[in-house]
Amino acid sequence: MSRGWTIYNSQGIPLVTSKAHDHTAADGSGPATNDEHDGFSEYDEIAAPGAPAANKLRVYAADDSGVTRPYAVDSDGLVTEMAGYTLIEAITLGGINQTLADFTSIPAKFRNLRLVYFGASAAGSTTYQNICVRFNNDSGANYNVQFSDDGTQTQLIPRNEGFVGRINGATVGHEVWGSFDVLGYAGTSFHGFVTCHAGYFRLIDIVDYHSVNMWLDYTAINRVTVFSDAATALFAAGSVAYLYGY
Repeated sequence: MSRGWTIYNSQGIPLVTSKAHDHTAADGSGPATNDEHDGFSEYDEIAAPGAPAANKLRVYAADDSGVTRPYAVDSDGLVTEMAGYTLIEAITLGGINQTLADFTSIPAKFRNLRLVYFGASAAGSTTYQNICVRFNNDSGANYNVQFSDDGTQTQLIPRNEGFVGRINGATVGHEVWGSFDVLGYAGTSFHGFVTCHAGYFRLIDIVDYHSVNMWLDYTAINRVTVFSDAATALFAAGSVAYLYGY
């Protein structure tokens, strides 16, 4: 059976057709495949039906440290990676818990990580506890932290965890939300870097929260754990965390 791909114009007329071809033998004697093709695809920006193309967009695949990624180059020569954010894992709490999420099998194929979370506080007794992050289950004093909570700057060196938000554990249902990036997580030449922007509900106010963190280790990160720093400040059932790679 012949397999391949076809490119159509805006009126459904086929412009280019390619049969499946072999990539496993120089003489083409291997099995036919339709999972890739050499070269690039080029698309015209049509000014009007029947008029010449105003500009062109070229789409192609290229290697990036052993991973094949899609790219596009426009008529000005600007190259854009088309991969965007890829969801690695989503975790939703099924019950009340001090730990919001524990991502234990993170692939090393992305440049950076982004973790997005939101939810609410559950039964507890402690106000304004920190939402913390640890890497590779490291609970040693290997984290440097600086954070701004409602405009007040604080630096803590060293800590046994990083800070990526706060939660009002004294009031059930007070909401929390935030996101943070782990930069160059799969590398071994630099420490682990984190930038965070978060918010939380406090009485009748919402609080703006920022932090930067440094994990004092050169090990590639393959596990990220998010939790509150007190058993009296818990996350409510239904609180969620999404881990993305980009």
